[in-house]
Amino acid sequence: MCVPAKIASFDDEYVATYKEDVKLMCQAVGLPTPDIRWTIRGEPFTPNDRIRLLNEGSLLIREVSRDDAGEYTCHVENPYGQDTVTHTLLIQAPPHPPEITLQSTTTNSIEVKIKPSVIDDTTPIHGYTIFYKPEFSNWESIQVPSSTRTYSLEGLWCGSRYQIYASAYNKIGTGESSEILNTRTKGKKPEVPEVNRFVEVSSSSITLHLNAWLDGGCPMNYFVVEYKARHQAEWTMASNQVKPTGNYVIMELTPATWYNLRISAHNNAGASVAEYECATLTLTGGKWNSYDNFESNPHLIRSLISLNIFSSMSQSFSACLRII
Repeated sequence: MCVPAKIASFDDEYVATYKEDVKLMCQAVGLPTPDIRWTIRGEPFTPNDRIRLLNEGSLLIREVSRDDAGEYTCHVENPYGQDTVTHTLLIQAPPHPPEITLQSTTTNSIEVKIKPSVIDDTTPIHGYTIFYKPEFSNWESIQVPSSTRTYSLEGLWCGSRYQIYASAYNKIGTGESSEILNTRTKGKKPEVPEVNRFVEVSSSSITLHLNAWLDGGCPMNYFVVEYKARHQAEWTMASNQVKPTGNYVIMELTPATWYNLRISAHNNAGASVAEYECATLTLTGGKWNSYDNFESNPHLIRSLISLNIFSSMSQSFSACLRII
């Protein structure tokens, strides 16, 4: 008995969800048993770990991905006839990664532009998740609607580096992430003031006028104040949490003595450090002859020469100079 080769199924469109298995039908009949050949997007099919040919002629694809979408053609043939069916496979998958770019920045905000992938997704996007974090801190996230094209991240740290990326999601799930955007908010570290605006010396104390510091565009957080007699090796911590307002006074100093001061000013953009060498006044509040005290400090001598005040040093002198 001779029966021409036929396929007991018709052209069809298959819609599969990302990562599920799908079976493309090609039930062949005929005597003698027909030869079965599949092509995928016009290329001959070669069995692999994910795609294999079943006994009745159908094609099984395990855990489908976007790359599996396209046309699948089954051709059957025996000496008495041949037949062909073509199936179209559509994959419903999470969205492709969006593109995220910088729009603008302020001292406490970053505005980004979100652009959907240029590759059309078969399943509509429901929204985006924006992830962001400052340097040396943890990730935070916020979800925005699919219609969002620009979004401003508010309440950020001033003068700080940030990493930002986004992903899109739909009813299937969350897609791959965009590339990471590296940027920073505006603002910089505190700016060291001129010494004569910052430091005021008396016989037994040194007053620091903290408002003389410029904040670099970012609010000041605190100051750290250290001091030591010039001949000492160890620093004394006056305070590591000085509020950035008003004045700070270092008390109980020895009159007519050289001291080193180390001040660091902190804001969210970082810290700036300045060191000073200051001479307290005499007990009567007068200046004192300090010529011998400079012999061990060539750096200070050069500083005084540059300020055109070394020539008067043999007379009474009270100095406070920035050395770092």
